[in-house]
Amino acid sequence: MCQRKPPGQWNEKISHFDVTTIQGHYIDFPSSDTSSVLYYEESGAGQPIVFLHTAGSDSRQYRHLLANTELQKHYHMFSFDLPFHGKSDPYQQWWDNKYNLTTDLYAQWILSFVQKLEIEKPIIVGCSMAGAIVLYLAAEYGEQFTAAISLEGGFHTGGRNVPWLDHPMVHDGMFLQSWVNGLMAPQSPEALRRLSLWHYAQGGPGVYKGDIHFYSLDWPEVSKSLGKAKCPLWLLTGEYDYSCTPESSQAAAERLGGTFIKMQGIGHFPMSENPELFVSYLEPVLQQITTCSTK
Repeated sequence: MCQRKPPGQWNEKISHFDVTTIQGHYIDFPSSDTSSVLYYEESGAGQPIVFLHTAGSDSRQYRHLLANTELQKHYHMFSFDLPFHGKSDPYQQWWDNKYNLTTDLYAQWILSFVQKLEIEKPIIVGCSMAGAIVLYLAAEYGEQFTAAISLEGGFHTGGRNVPWLDHPMVHDGMFLQSWVNGLMAPQSPEALRRLSLWHYAQGGPGVYKGDIHFYSLDWPEVSKSLGKAKCPLWLLTGEYDYSCTPESSQAAAERLGGTFIKMQGIGHFPMSENPELFVSYLEPVLQQITTCSTK
């Protein structure tokens, strides 16, 4: 069993950031009985990593990771917008059916994306609601992944399904910014915190509420029957996260047989609110995964 190394320092900081190295693509995305035009981004070469965004946002949350030229030397990184999010379209005839994300549909979308692009045994990384689905994928489909990294992931995610999430008298963009603002660490760079909130302000009507159907209603019930992870699993959670607390993530790690790491000085959106600090936690885990997978 590989032992976890302590987080190191990411020395050159923002000098590793080159957004022009990211390539964006649109693809036709058939998925079971639904289909959509899907948008994704990629960069780098090497061990594949698929990044999954949070509820109500999109793949821009991982821009600083995909643009990190040091990570690009070792990893082929992908991040995509779920249907209804970012630059991806809703699925066909979406106006006839209210969008409510479920565990089965969520997992289906992710597995279909990996299959469509023929990505062989990626490391799967997701945050918040995506941190939750990563736990599910590790337990139910772990043999299809080299490893799983759940950011801000756990089982106790209720309390966010409230009636004003999709109310005609409530401005989604303004409300969601105020709701998620307190989830970030106060010492995270202001410009990055505000950019994270800006992304949240741009979601379509009812999309965040549809995501919360999975996160706060479906997932807590599904998670009760999960067995042990079938691939190496890490859970990384910021000390300022009160939506999915470090204690919740630690309990999930113990139940699924994963490794828990508490990230100091970080909140609920590590990859977008403070990517430099986050990489100092992520990079040693990726090194361990690479070392263990080659033995």
